[in-house]
Formats: sequence, C-alpha cells, structure tokens
Amino acid sequence: MESDLSPKLQTPATAIGFESVTGRPLLQKQSLPKTTQEFVWSSENRQKPPWRGPQSKSVAMQQRFSRTCWHFRSFCLILDDDPGPARPAADQTPRDRHSGHRRATLFGSDWMSHDLLLIRGAHVMAPEDRGIQDVLIACGRVIAIEPSIRPSGIAYDTIDAAGRFLVPGLVDSLVHISGGGGEGGFATRTPPLIVNAAFAAGVTTVIGALGTDDVTRNHADLLGTARALRSQGLSAYALTGSYRMPIRTLTGSVRDDLVLIPEFLGVGEVAVADHRGSQPTVAELARVGGDALAGGLLSGKSGTVLVHMGDHESGLSPLIAASSEYAVPIKHWLPTHINRQQRLLDQGVSWARLGGRIDLTTSTTPELIKAGDIPGADALAYLFKAGIPASQISMSSDGQASLPVFDENGRFKGLDVAPISSLIRDVQAAVREHRLPLTEVLATVTLTPAECWQLPSKGRVAVGADADLLLLDRDSLELTHTIAAGVSRDVFERRAKVAAAG
Repeated sequence: MESDLSPKLQTPATAIGFESVTGRPLLQKQSLPKTTQEFVWSSENRQKPPWRGPQSKSVAMQQRFSRTCWHFRSFCLILDDDPGPARPAADQTPRDRHSGHRRATLFGSDWMSHDLLLIRGAHVMAPEDRGIQDVLIACGRVIAIEPSIRPSGIAYDTIDAAGRFLVPGLVDSLVHISGGGGEGGFATRTPPLIVNAAFAAGVTTVIGALGTDDVTRNHADLLGTARALRSQGLSAYALTGSYRMPIRTLTGSVRDDLVLIPEFLGVGEVAVADHRGSQPTVAELARVGGDALAGGLLSGKSGTVLVHMGDHESGLSPLIAASSEYAVPIKHWLPTHINRQQRLLDQGVSWARLGGRIDLTTSTTPELIKAGDIPGADALAYLFKAGIPASQISMSSDGQASLPVFDENGRFKGLDVAPISSLIRDVQAAVREHRLPLTEVLATVTLTPAECWQLPSKGRVAVGADADLLLLDRDSLELTHTIAAGVSRDVFERRAKVAAAG
C-alpha cells in the first residue's frame, strides 16, 4: 500500500474529513486514514509535508497543486484540481498527462463501486444556474462539482446527462404518508404513500402529517411509516399534532416529541378557519407555537407549525394575532392551502409582506377549481407578479389526502387520492405555461422548504449536500432520472410498478 500511495500524494492538499454517520464536515486531520496522514496537509499554510525517504527529493514533491481529500468511513478519495504530472514524466500514464480535468483517486477498503456515481455534462440548476458541470457522488453525498471530472483507478457508474437539467430532489412539505381521508366514512380512508410513487414524481424528501383523522390514525403509525420509507431510500420526516386542539402528541407534549424523536421536525396540520378543526383560540395557537419554538431550539430543529387553512372568512387573522399579541415570530408559522380561494391568496400576499412564509397546494380537481381553487402554478405566477420572492413561497402536494369527486349534477360521487406527482406537474406548468424562471420555481419546491424545515443538506446541489437529485429533459422538463441518497432510481421502471399496483 505504501509504495502505491506515496507517489500519488506528493503534492500539497486540502484535507476535508467526514463524520462516519452524519456526514458533517470535520476539519480534523485525525479523521484521515493513518496510511495517508503523513502525506496530506493544508495547502493554505504552504508548509512542507513530513515526507520520508528518498521521495522527499523528487521533482514531483515540489509541485504545488490543489488537492481535496474526502474521507468516508474506511476510504479516502483524493480529487486533484490540476491533473498535471504528479510523478516523473517517464512514469506517467496517458491519463496522468491529460490536462484540463479533475482527477479522482481512491484509497482504502470496504468500497462498493456502485456507491460512486459520475453525472457527466449536466446543466446544473442548484437551484441557481451553475452551467454545464460534471457532478461526482459518493456515499450519498455530492463530493465534487467541476466542469470536467475524470476519475482514475476507481470503479464507478456514469450517467450521460447531456441535454438535461440536474436539479435538487423535490422537498414536499405536506404528505399524508400513513394515509389520510376518512371524512366520508371508513371506506374513504386513503392508503399510505408508496415509496416508488415518490421517486417517480421526483420527490426525495417528504414531511408526513396527520390530518382530520387522529383517532384511527396516530403518531406511532406515522412515525413507523416514516421509518419504513427511510429504509427504502426516501428522506422521510414527520410532524406531531393534527387538526385537533388540545393538541395530540406521541409522548404527551409537543416539546418532548421534538426533543426526543429525531424524525419529528415541527407541528401540523393545525386547522384554522376550517369547520373540521377545533376552532382554536389565539391563545391556544400561541401556546402551540411557543412549545414548538422551544422544542425546536432544544433539539436543533425548525419547530415550524404547519397550519391547515380552511375557507372561513377569518382566514389568517388568528395567526396574525398570535404573532402580534404573543412572542411567536411570524416566520414560525407555515400556513398551507393558501390557494384555496382568491380571498385567502390575497391575504397570503399581505402575510408575506409582513415577513411570513406561505405554502401552495398543488393537488386539486376540476370540481374544486370550479368552486374557487386556484391551481398551484397559477397561484405561484400571481404571487411572483405581486412581488413575493421565492424565498417566502413553497409548494406541497398534500399527497394521499382525499379529494372529493362529483358527478355532472354536482352530486358527491366519492373521493380520489391526491397524487404526490402534482408537485412536479405544477413546476412544469409554471415554467412552460407561465414562463416563470426555472431557478425561482425550483426554489419553491427545493431550497425554500428545506430552509423552512431546517434541513441544510436538502434542496440544493452543492458539495457536501445530500445526493438527492433529478435529471429533467431541457426542453420538456420531463423527469428522466431520480437519484435518492446517491442511488439512481429507474423512473420508468418505478412508474410501471406504480401503474401495475393500481
């Protein structure tokens, strides 16, 4: 090992370690393998490394290149900024002599080749436009974004992304992952989310919640469903609480749920201005908001309160009062279904101008639209025209919720299941039909919800971020690949399985 390793590490380097489980960056030298520690040092101080033996006099040792070292569990990945001669010219291979690319070299054991994935020639929208780039993925993380990356000495998989956008995986702030509905009787309960349906829709992160039914459904089942989805590669989180007040929780308190249960990020859906809710007072809302805020502070989570908005004329008034009369910041609330009707959408504009965030629902039906529902893409265009920035707007699918269906005479026929695929559908409609900037539209389903729920490794394409990525056709914006936790999911195969399952 020493004889193979030493010649390749005879140039200055920047060492970046990774924690074995969480993947948080660690600027600690001891996190590197012992076999490489004596060869890796900081390029900032330009100190000479502790080279040993006759190699310390080699010409290659004197060369000053920038190198990044990533340490994952039991291996070390070296990325050269300058793939010029790192060894005497006589010993160079044709790949060594190739210039203009970034070269990757792997050291260590316990390595599986399918964990390393190179995406070539993608137009990266991170969601900001980063142009044509190669993206290298290892162990579920993005580890390099460069105009050209040419790995050497490593087995890896490749996706040719020419003619496609590479964008962050979608972050869906409201999905009834354990099922919803039930408002038309037991037969109208909707089924749990199928993980393949999420991947086929480009959703790589979900926030699960209960809704009206917190009797036959509960938080233990919600948590179990989230963990089952996580075991299948989907980043799944959950919320404590439901429509009901006093609020129902798993441990007996909002604060305890957030502190003690890793998957619980906040509270929701708390129903306001809706006949199915408990008609909470302003003081009750403030108490829930305060407990969620304290629980979030203690656990390092957002503690955001997701608020289901009904169609009563009171609208957002209770939330405005809760933040004006009590010490609950306005950004701590996330009112959803804001596009339920035009009056509520206009209130949402005023709310956003006060500094609050708003969430649009993408699942709807023709009957609901006739009754006043505004499609998500249309509502987004309206908000952008009103000057509300993407940093204050998110869109969510309300997946697995029940949607009423009526016959031609307006009589109730039954309930459909809200599709999680409505999220990417409205992204496409916003860009293709309303001509909205792709970077701004993407932010509402990636970066903004990730920041709202305090998920810093989600919603962006960046070195160190989770490798939850999508490839979209540049012309049609149709989804061609979903990459979740660094693993490419065959979208077409999964769509077929979802269709076969009915």
